[in-house]
Formats: sequence, structure tokens, C-alpha cells
Amino acid sequence: MNKIIPIALTLGCIGVSAATSNYDLLGRKASKMNSPMVYKNVDYAKVQKNEQQKVGPSLETHSLQKTGMPSNVKAIAGAYRSLYMTNNRMVDGGFNTNANHFLRRYYVDKTDNCLGGYCNYNWAYYRSRLGAIFIRTEESREDNLTEYAGYMFSNSEPMTSQSTPGWTNANGHGYTVSFNSANGSTSQTSPYNSNQTISYKQYSYVKNTLSKASKVPNWYDDKATDVGVYMGADALPVQLGYYRPVGYIRNNRSESFNVAPGYEMRDSRTYALVKESSNHSVIYVGKNGNPDNPAGRTPQVYIGVRNNGISKSTGYSSHARDLDNFIYQNRTIEFVPAGNYGLDKTNPGYLNSKAYAANAITVGAIEPFNNTVTNYTSTRVCADCSQKPEIYNYTHVMMDDLARTYTQTNNNKQYYYQPFYDGTEMAAAYTAGMVSNLLSVNPFYRWHPEVVKALLLTSNPLAFTSSTKKAPTYKYLVFDDIGAKPDYNYDSRFWNGSISKLRTRVNNRGKSEIWMVIENPGSASNPATAAIAWLSSGNDIANIGKIPQNFDLEVYGTNDDYYYLDDANVDLSVPYMSSSLNEPLSLNFNNPGVFIGGSYSTTNAFEKVSIASDYEYLVFKITLESEDSRSENKGEIVLGFNLTSSEYRPNR
Repeated sequence: MNKIIPIALTLGCIGVSAATSNYDLLGRKASKMNSPMVYKNVDYAKVQKNEQQKVGPSLETHSLQKTGMPSNVKAIAGAYRSLYMTNNRMVDGGFNTNANHFLRRYYVDKTDNCLGGYCNYNWAYYRSRLGAIFIRTEESREDNLTEYAGYMFSNSEPMTSQSTPGWTNANGHGYTVSFNSANGSTSQTSPYNSNQTISYKQYSYVKNTLSKASKVPNWYDDKATDVGVYMGADALPVQLGYYRPVGYIRNNRSESFNVAPGYEMRDSRTYALVKESSNHSVIYVGKNGNPDNPAGRTPQVYIGVRNNGISKSTGYSSHARDLDNFIYQNRTIEFVPAGNYGLDKTNPGYLNSKAYAANAITVGAIEPFNNTVTNYTSTRVCADCSQKPEIYNYTHVMMDDLARTYTQTNNNKQYYYQPFYDGTEMAAAYTAGMVSNLLSVNPFYRWHPEVVKALLLTSNPLAFTSSTKKAPTYKYLVFDDIGAKPDYNYDSRFWNGSISKLRTRVNNRGKSEIWMVIENPGSASNPATAAIAWLSSGNDIANIGKIPQNFDLEVYGTNDDYYYLDDANVDLSVPYMSSSLNEPLSLNFNNPGVFIGGSYSTTNAFEKVSIASDYEYLVFKITLESEDSRSENKGEIVLGFNLTSSEYRPNR
């Protein structure tokens, strides 16, 4: 079955943001702390005419070359699957016949011979093959601790006494701050709707019970390495409670930061959630733009959380374009809050301006008491734009922070803060911390935002009001308390570079297709989920008015004897091989099996299919259904895939 839906719609709504006079920087009502943002560098009249000036690298700087791929290498494909995971697979070196990682490189005139036909390696050997021509993967922290500490603020913060200076940067800068114990309440009037009350859960309960993290440190700490996380901030994070030091590296030590209660509390809580949800994150704090040279940092910056510079918008803006370009060129995994404007009935299409970035992972907020999406979470589901948010995670948590009162020096106005964490910003920070744990123990996902998005889109289902919503858990994100197999089977893959090198075939309609067979990790009663996601140039989206490429995903079921898939030596990029490893099986592309389902969105930067099937094997077809000829990277793809089970199987 091949359903064809031509692209006739654009991403749409590319315009300036709406005024924000009724919301502060946290999306809270009835505050005038935040002024409207002004978008720069985008001529919206020219955007409508496809005449917008290009920003960033030239046409010659193609997608792979932007991340260090030399010109003689045209493409690279990789895969990671959980089928043969063991403890030492993450740390040992050398060739391993039953390893998890696959890597193949395609040169101008040849294809990687993979050491006599084998392209499957353990992580250490995979990394050395990858690093030889692709992007380096540095795993150690800076050795010069003096230089490291020189960037940190924590060395001047108190550990035990609230009377010691340093609890806040606001003292002496327009505010006098006093501290006191929290009032003991577990609820407050909603800052997003004065007619509602929000109840909060202890963070430890959310992390260990709802997100299933309680046993994660028992096995993975000695296998993990540091992961750099860039945190956008409008104020420097400060200590929020006793014995909670704050340590970070300034992205640019010459940057100046604002001093304001809302900024300071939001950014400190963003920091706190990233650190509390991850064991090996090193945070770089920056205000303006993007991290400097993320690949050159030690540890490298693989993740960003963009909770600063928040403004609401009804469409794609320069903020989204610039973030899309940064992700496309640097391959960092960026988390953006959807926004807290869901209750603004004057225009229900509002999102945080950066949340429109097609390459970013936009996060909505979940209520931990009943697993429902918060009513203030901004959403964008429309016929002419990419669906946002893609995923959801928990918010409404409380920590062991001190309550504080900021008294404005000039007019004696006061701002009160209890230790409550809420909003889509906190959901984004929590997700960034969880994914930093994933990257610290499973480096395959570093530099692959397209694969991580597919991974999160297929995360295990929770008891949501809507069964289509997904939220990640620590158990799902490749963790297991016994250190052997993960609790969910999964298969992750990427294809980066020239589609002419990576495709399986060109069909009779002239469309490029990628085919693969994977053992079914699910069943009719416990459906598996598959997703693809791909990256686009922000310039292309702004210039053309839509995501320039459209991929479709289809899945078929079969019980044909593909027993050789259990053999770890099988080339994961060419799954149709006999057990002799040199005799391709003949596949009937017109009848690959029984059609199970497909996803054919014309505007999203991802596709997702639920697979309720008892077939032993799943046959996947990914079709590049259309590609705009005006794209600056026409013919190049940055495509990720993930398949996972929904059945939770601990301690098997």
C-alpha cells in the first residue's frame, strides 16, 4: 500500500510575535516584567515571496561538512540496538562479533568495506571508526580544575548559613532579599489561572516513582562519562537551599546578566532540575545566542535547554530560524518549553517563539497527580505547521528550597517565591537532564538530535487522558537496574548525507526509499512504536515557508524466516542478507508483507506509527516523498529512526 499525499500547504504563520503585555517571562498572568520581543534579520515580506536573504553558511557547506565530514565522504549510516547489550560493551575496546553498534561510511568512489564485511562493533571501536573522519567524541572533563573553578559561581555561595552573603545576586542590585523556611503548603493559586489551584508533588517522588529512576545509579555510575549541557539564562543561577551548591561554567565570562526575581528564580530552578535529574551533566551558562564552539568544549556540549528569552509568537520567527540553523550545523539536542499560553483564549495558537524550531524538541507539561497535560501548556496542531509540542514531561514539583522575599529598593514592592517548580520550562529542564543521563551512558545518541527526537516520540506510554501522549522514563531511556538488557527493546538508526548513497532503491515514481527489517519487539497486546525525525536548515524553512523535505513511514508484517537477524554479524544497513552473509535475499518490494500502518504528515518534521501486531518481523519503508528544489542542502538528508516496545519487562 502506498498512500500519496502531495504537499500543497506551507508551514505558514511566519510573522512577528504577538504582544506579551499580559504575561511575564514565565508566562504568568498580570505581570509587566517582560517587554515584547522584536525579531531581527527576517524580512517577512520577502519570506512570503521566497526572497529572504540567507543567513549562515553558503550552499557549498553541506550538512555533513558542517559537522566536520570531509568532502570525500558523502554519507554515513549508523545503528544501535539493544539485542546484545551487556555491561562491558560500553567500556571495552576492540572488535566484538556480537556488538550493538553498526557504522558504514560512503565515499565519493566507494563504500566502507567494514573490515571484510563486518560493520558491527562495540562502542569503543565504533567511536574510533566514527572519529577518524566524522566528529570527535571527547568524554573527559577539563583537567585544569583551577580554570574550571574560575568559571564557577558556587565557590562563593554558602553551604549552611542563610545569613552568609551569596544566596542571591539581587542583594545590592535593586533588591533586598530575605529567606525563611517554606510555609509547609503543597499547593498554591495557579500563576497561570487565578481561578485554579496547583498541587505539587515532591521531586523525589516524581523522579523515582513516576519516572522510574530509583535504581538507575546502582549500575551505571561507573560506566558513565560527563555530558555538557548549555543552559540559556537571563540571570545567573544561585543556591536555593542548604547543601545545594551551584557550579557551572560561563559560556562567555564577559557576558552580563540581568538581576530580577523572576529571571533569577526561573534560571536557578532550571539549573536545579537539570542537576537533580542527571548524574554527569556539566552545565555551561550563557545569555546571548548559542554556546561557543560546542564541539571544542571539555566535556563537549551535546544538549541545550532554552528557557531564556521567552516570548510568545503565532508563527515561525527569527528565533526559531536561528535555533534551527544552530542545531542543523552543530547537531546539538535542544529542548524548548512549549509555552504557558494555553489558557489565553484570545489566540490559542500562541507558542514560545523558539518552540516553533522544527529541529528542536518542544516539551509540554504533565500534571503529576493525574498524568494529564496541564491546561496552560501551549499547543500547535494545525494544517500548515509542524505539530508542537512533540513530547510531554512532568512539572508541578517541589524541592527542599528556602522560600524567599525580594523587596525592591526603590518602591518597596515585594515578590514572594515558594519552592514550587511549574510551567513548561521545568518540563523542558527535567527532560534535558534525563537525556543527559542517556548520553552519558550510551554515547551513540550524541550529536544525533534526529535520533533522540525519534527515541522520545516512541517512549513508553503513561496513563494519559489522551493515549497518544508519551513521556520518557529513566527505565525507557536505556537504563536498567541490573545493568544487562534495557527494560524496553529498541532499535535506533541514522542516515546522514547524500540520499543517493543511502537509499535502498528509487521506486517507479522516482522517489528514494530506505528499507529495513527488524525483529518485532512488541505484540498485538503490547504495541511497539516506530518514529522517524529529520533535520532541516532554518534558512530553508524561512525562505521556502515550509519544511523542505517530506518523508513518509510505512510498516509491514511478515513471519518469513529472518532468523539471521539474531546473528549480530549481520550488516544492519542491509538487513536482507542470508545467513552466509554474502548472498542477498530477494525482497518483493511490491509485496513485502501485510500492511500494518503508515504515517503521511505533509507538514511535520517527524512521522510516528503504532504497531499492534504479532508478526515476527517488521518491514519498514521510509520514502522521501518530496523535496523542494530551492533547499540549500538539496539531496542531503539528516534522518533518524527508532523502534521500541511498550512492554515493561524488568529483571528478565
